Amino acid sequence: MFVDHPSYHRPKNPYGDTRGAFGDNQGVDAKPRALFVFGDSYADRGNHSPYVPILNRPWKLPYGSTWPGEGSGRYSDGKIFTDFFAEYLGFPAAPMTARMAKGKKQYDDSMHGINFAYGGSGMFSTFGPLIDPVHLQIKQFSQMIESGFLSKDLIAESMVLFVVCGNDYTAYGDKHPNDEGILDFVPSVASEIDGSLKAF
Repeated sequence: MFVDHPSYHRPKNPYGDTRGAFGDNQGVDAKPRALFVFGDSYADRGNHSPYVPILNRPWKLPYGSTWPGEGSGRYSDGKIFTDFFAEYLGFPAAPMTARMAKGKKQYDDSMHGINFAYGGSGMFSTFGPLIDPVHLQIKQFSQMIESGFLSKDLIAESMVLFVVCGNDYTAYGDKHPNDEGILDFVPSVASEIDGSLKAF
């Protein structure tokens, strides 16, 4: 899901400036200054700690077996959607993980944005207290803006990638093996997604 926002709109073009529009398949000409990523394992490129046994599975083979040849923190044997989308936009690499960005004193353009996505995440609590739901990812983002780590000018020239799949439903099914109440649960997930998108 690609999130449009008034801050992406620049003078003289409904969606961009002379570099082009973000959503019209112009590739490199349309490159935003940074990409900020939120969601689950389809977008997480390494926010799980490699040092916590219960979280470090994606840092070990067979994850990463086809690329880069070893576990890289992605829940995949190779690249994930975030990698491909960043390449499409013209970035030399996907955005730095929030886990690594926390060690930085100030943002710089070599980070290409920040990836807050967290494997196992959902709109609600899913698989335990160590898995950050999406609203906590957005809270981290907001705190970085409030602290001045991310400038308003940077945000105004950037793009958000929001990727949420089925973890809420998997976690719900674990607690309700007969799927009782699922038809009432689905709208609540949709409502949370809507509320999160409005945060941008």
